[in-house]
Amino acid sequence: MKFDLDQYLSEYRAENAIRIEFGQAIDPANAEVGWSTQPVCLNVDDDQWAYVRIYAARTPPDGPWIDFHDIESRPIEQELWNRLESGQLVSAGFYLISVDDPIARAQLIALRLQQKNERDALKRERVEAGLLVDPATAEMAWHHADVMDPYHDGFPDLPHASEGTCVGRERFARVPGGVWVNFGDLPEATREALWQRSDSTKLKFPNGVLDPEAGWLKG
Repeated sequence: MKFDLDQYLSEYRAENAIRIEFGQAIDPANAEVGWSTQPVCLNVDDDQWAYVRIYAARTPPDGPWIDFHDIESRPIEQELWNRLESGQLVSAGFYLISVDDPIARAQLIALRLQQKNERDALKRERVEAGLLVDPATAEMAWHHADVMDPYHDGFPDLPHASEGTCVGRERFARVPGGVWVNFGDLPEATREALWQRSDSTKLKFPNGVLDPEAGWLKG
């Protein structure tokens, strides 16, 4: 079926008009606010992506989510931003939720701090392991992973692919038999040397498209 640009634009404008109408009905005093991380592809061939955080609001309990940019009323949008900046909305996983009970708020903040400390500890361990990687002898591999969570740590306060983030090709290296370290946690000189190795082609697209096991992260 041939793509009909005029029909697409007509449907888009109609849908956008509905979103704007819902946005005008949002009461910033009691609206629910959430966010998602949306991927934007910069270069398909090189597998390069950028990520932006999109904020949206809705009328509780089950109104449609409306992107802040689709809220044409400047006062409504500004009041929603004011609530975020004043701390009236606390980030709790993928959604931002209002926490009025001071005890519940303190517990939520303590939980997020604990999760952050755990992530920071893992980050230090992996960076230290990356310092031991010798580009000449290192093992290399890749797997598809949520780009926000390449190690599959599964921390609940991170946005995940099912919630709007992107699954991409994540590259790893390790001392033979050691701990796998994501390329992003390696020293720049080590990473560049690994890319110069003749067998680095197994890390690049389209390797693995026809053979899903090629270069796959194991062990």
